[in-house]
Order: sequence, then structure tokens, then C-alpha cells
Amino acid sequence: MRLLAGRLELLCHRLSRELMIATFAAALLANAIAITNVFPYAPLMTEWQGMTDDRRELGFYAGFFMAAYQISQMLTSYHLGKLSDTHGRKRVILLGLATCTIPQVLFGLTRNFGVACAIRFAMGLPNAIVGVSKAMGPELFPAHQQVLAMSMISGMWGLGNIVGPSLGGLLSETGPADSLLGDFPYLLPNAICAAFAAVSMVAVARWLPETTGKHAETTATSSTTPAKPAEAAAAAVCLPRNAIPPLVGYFGLAFSAIMFDEIFPLFCVAPAASGGLGLETSSVGGVLTVAGVALVIYMFVLLPRISKRTTISRLFHVSMALCAVCYVAVPALGAAPPAAKWPLLLLAVVLVRFAQAGAFTSIFIMINNSVAAQQRGGVQGLAMAGAAFMRASGPLIGSVSFAWSLTNGIDAPGLDVSFVFLLCGVCSAATGAYALARIGGRYNAALTPARAAAAAELASADGGGGAAAEGGGV
Repeated sequence: MRLLAGRLELLCHRLSRELMIATFAAALLANAIAITNVFPYAPLMTEWQGMTDDRRELGFYAGFFMAAYQISQMLTSYHLGKLSDTHGRKRVILLGLATCTIPQVLFGLTRNFGVACAIRFAMGLPNAIVGVSKAMGPELFPAHQQVLAMSMISGMWGLGNIVGPSLGGLLSETGPADSLLGDFPYLLPNAICAAFAAVSMVAVARWLPETTGKHAETTATSSTTPAKPAEAAAAAVCLPRNAIPPLVGYFGLAFSAIMFDEIFPLFCVAPAASGGLGLETSSVGGVLTVAGVALVIYMFVLLPRISKRTTISRLFHVSMALCAVCYVAVPALGAAPPAAKWPLLLLAVVLVRFAQAGAFTSIFIMINNSVAAQQRGGVQGLAMAGAAFMRASGPLIGSVSFAWSLTNGIDAPGLDVSFVFLLCGVCSAATGAYALARIGGRYNAALTPARAAAAAELASADGGGGAAAEGGGV
């Protein structure tokens, strides 16, 4: 009987852990699809709202939907991250999911471009799910599974970047003309995303443990221990110098990735005569869906194995180089033979997603490794605030520049449809070069409170030189 009771207890523990992991993943996915489902139909939604009748000019307006969301996140991410350090990460995640429900439906119901941008702005203000999850992941998973934790965050974001646009592309403009979905052709994908976010909220409230703050629960599989006040203060001394290089790398990655994600659908639906692919939004959604399946396999099967054969910093360097090559190569698809266009398009999207996922996973780990455990919420909030600025400026710069490249009338290499893709490639190459110079092996291991305290003692002994030595001269 004791043996049976022990096995039942072990089974219940495993089931509880699986539910916790599934809930964590569902919250990340719900957030990702709420943000990204607008990508494929944003150009046509602005046309439906009466902003322009010329499809070549749609890019001038489409980027404002994502920019509004990211600007609001820029204003609040740091403060919400700090709040998660003191009052609990679970509460901040629940608050973020709430903004993906009713506001999401209202966005699908609005006929006014300005109101739509205002709703997206309101959706981003209290939403710090991604940043807080990066701080929470190491507290839910043991130390030897940190790559899996960050792979789940990157993987769910990457999967959301596939599922969200796929839903947006496949479900928009599908209703009969005399129905509610005919009157509001972009309501259905938003309603489905809102329903999924609501279900995720219930799951988070029930099965996701609190890992920090005075309401922390003991069911979390935390790999860290609370630091003493003196150690926390010591760790704070090293924060500015140690965290700056990976933060800069993250900002450069976020800028180029979001710019590519914004202009890729524009490139797909742009007229073939202008250098685009001339596809329908449903075709774009299908391509992204296939790439999503490949991405899931990569994140949860291949990437954990790759991470065992290389260092986290080297994975980031290689991923950024691959991003740069793929971004520059994509415009050549417009001149590919019809028989080869679809296979090459799928290959390009899959390689881009692999490279982005590897880069995001590795940089998330290095940002966490740059500070002590009790500072992760704040530094990840700061990371999200800076990345939000990049993600706000990226779609605006990308979509406006892409529209300009189609309408400028300049017959010169690099100033045609390939202009923004070259810009993405240059940004990725520059970020990779910076990483080679400044983001090295010291970020492959966590900055423990003991290491932070030792660095602080060296800094106080020589007036700051010790902190630089611990940070590798940064």
C-alpha cells in the first residue's frame, strides 16, 4: 500500500508539473497570437477603413497598428517588471492576458483607423507577459533545463508569430456579405484570439504557481534561492555594466526581426510588377503555418540538442549571421521561376524562423545571466521597454520605407523592393559584429549572488575597476 501511495503521489506531482508547463506555454501563446494576428491583414484593414485606395501605399499606414502597441509597452514594461519582483509574476501575467480579451474583440469591430490604433495602444499598456515570463522561466525550471525554459518562451513567441498571422490570414474576410462577419471582416480572428486568452487566464489562475513576492507558492520548481539584502545590494552595483551588452544585442535583434515580420507580408501581397509576389493573404497564412510546424520541431527537438554542443554566446553569433543572410536573400524570390518560387519561399521563411528563434533564446538566457536572480524582473522589464521602442520604430520605418521603395520611381539597385530587406540585413550584421566584440563567454553562466558580491567588493576596493574586471572590461 505504501508503494502504491508513493506511486500515486509521484504521478500527481508529475501531472501537476505538466499542467504548470502547459499553462505557462498557453499564456505565452495566447499573448503572441493576440499581438501578431494583425500582421497579414493590417494592410487590407487600413484599406477597408478608407485610408487609401492604392495598394502600393498601404505600408504607410499598416505599421501604426504594431507601433501603437509597442509604444505603450515601452512606457510600462520596466515598471511592471519591477512590480513582478515584489508583488508576484503570476499577477502581472494575469493582467496582461486580460488585455488580450475584450480589447481584442473591440479592435476587430472598429471601422475607424484612429480608434483601432488607440485600442492597440491600450492593449499594450498593462501587458508585460513576455518580459515577466523570461524572469519566471528560470524559477519554474531546474538549472539544467534553462535552455528548455527559454526555448519555450522563444518557441511560443515564434509559434505565435506563425499561428497568429495564420489565423489572421485564413479567417479574415471569410464571412458572407450579409452577416456580422461580412460587416466586420476582421472580427473572427480577433474573437478567436480573445477566447483563447480568456481560457488561458483561467488556467493561469488555477495551475501556474507564484514564484516571487510575498505570495510565492512552494509548488514552483525554482532553481534559485532568495538572496540576502546585502547580496542584493551588491548585485545591484554590477547591473549597469554587466547587463548593457546583452541588452544592446537584444535591441538590435528585436529591431531587425520585427521590421522583417512587418514587411514580409507586404512583400508577399505587393504586385508582381513592383517586385513583390502578388499573393493573397490566405496564401501567406498557409506558408507561415507550414513554417510554424518546422519551428516547433526546431525549438523543442533540435535546439536543446544544439545547445549541448555549443555555448549560448556562440549560438547567438551564428544565429545573427544567418538572419542577416536570409533577410538579404528574400527579395530575390520575386525573380524566381514559378516552379521554384513556392519551395524557395518556404525554405526562406523556415530558415528565418530558425535563426530568429535561436537568437532570441540565447539572448534571453544571457540577459538573465547578467544579473542576480532577484533582479531578473526589473532587467527583463527594461529589456522589454527598449525592445518595445525598437518594435514600435521597426514597423513604422519598415512599412513606410517599403511603400517608398515601391513608389519612388528610382531605377537603382538597392533602392527597389529590396531596400528594407537590405536594411534588416545590415542591422543584423551590425548586431552580430557587436556581439562578437562585447557579448562573450562570461554570459554563458548565471551571475549568482556570490559572484555579484565578490565583484562589488573588488569595485569598492579599487574605485570601480573590479566591477569592470568581473564584467570582462565592459
